[in-house]
Amino acid sequence: MQNHLKEIVHLENEADRIYRDTESKLFANPPPDILVLIKWREVYSLLEATVDACKNVSQVISEIVIKGT
Repeated sequence: MQNHLKEIVHLENEADRIYRDTESKLFANPPPDILVLIKWREVYSLLEATVDACKNVSQVISEIVIKGT
């Protein structure tokens, strides 16, 4: 179980890096239409929130497993 949790943390950290890099590139080379920029930023933000939620779920599952042993 610990190996899976470590992998999830690793993947979440990688997703954070990708999110920061992608958002940085979006603002460095913004699309001509500001609404497109806002939409993409929102998509990236939702993806980041989803990855964070997955990490939180894994931590809860880990706590349940630990309490159950």
